[in-house]
Amino acid sequence: MMNEAKYKNNDQDSFQIISELLREEIEVHERMISLLKVKQKAIIKDDVSKLREYMQEEQTLIQTAKSTMKMLEERVTELKESKTKAARLEDIIPLAPHSLRDQLDRQRKQLRANIEKLSRINRENRYLLNHSLEMIKGMVQIFLRGNEEPIKLYNVKGHVSSSDNNNKLLNFQI
Repeated sequence: MMNEAKYKNNDQDSFQIISELLREEIEVHERMISLLKVKQKAIIKDDVSKLREYMQEEQTLIQTAKSTMKMLEERVTELKESKTKAARLEDIIPLAPHSLRDQLDRQRKQLRANIEKLSRINRENRYLLNHSLEMIKGMVQIFLRGNEEPIKLYNVKGHVSSSDNNNKLLNFQI
């Protein structure tokens, strides 16, 4: 009987540690979400120095999240070996003591929501950066046009005006 009580206390402790690790990971993700939103504003403003600063901070947060996630995986794996074959958090939550089940489930859902937010903001930032690069490529092509057909300009009514050599931005014949 005494061994069973000790075993249950160890499980209780493990689930408590898992809850604490989840809390830490949620905090890191929320800081990352805030950072990515600020980074998005820097992308829009084309503030390269701020982007570099934010990227360094982002790397630090990523390393923190990775180490927390590794510790969390180790704890879940320990419980998996002692209870069930499942190594996923949602599979071990039903095995948690009643006092922790709801808390662990809320944390799991919050973590999932944060990951979805991070994914969305990253997609938006990638779109902004790709769009900026495409605009830069387009501007470079405009400036480097040589003897190709000149740019067709539109008049006030939205009709294409005549295209002649005066519409080139750079004249390489100098």
